[in-house]
Amino acid sequence: MGVRRGTLYLSNRMNARFASLLLCVALAACAGGRSAGDAGDTGELPPRDQETEQEVRSLEEQRFAAMVRGDTAGVGRILADDLTYTHSTGVVESRDQFLAGIAAGMFRYEAIEPEEVRVRAYGTAAVVTGRARMRVRTPAGAQAFRIRYTDVYALREGRWRMVAWQSTRIPE
Repeated sequence: MGVRRGTLYLSNRMNARFASLLLCVALAACAGGRSAGDAGDTGELPPRDQETEQEVRSLEEQRFAAMVRGDTAGVGRILADDLTYTHSTGVVESRDQFLAGIAAGMFRYEAIEPEEVRVRAYGTAAVVTGRARMRVRTPAGAQAFRIRYTDVYALREGRWRMVAWQSTRIPE
């Protein structure tokens, strides 16, 4: 690196790194998704984001209802093959493990009552946050508790699939 007439000359390697950094920043700025909080002056979501929010919200309702019915096929249609499901106890399961637990009666969801559900769309991903009142029967007995959760959906082959679930118990 040298200085000549007030101009700083960087090596080709530094120029390439700087150009790559600028490109990454520009791409990130252009590719940013919109969410309900990014609606701008009108307070309304773009049409595609509204459709996504409604579709994902409907899938959440269907999934919770199927879980209460013990309908593993119904739940399975919504879950991605590479799902990571983290229970409020901290136990992490794959899609197959989660569905097998429902099928075997390891946990029977007697009621799931979601509250404060918020869906935010980010292009081919959607994030769902909310709280829920849960009534679950396990081999240890019946349990009633509240959770706060975050749920992620990804658009794959034209269909929204749940790819991640993380819940935390809310102290009573």
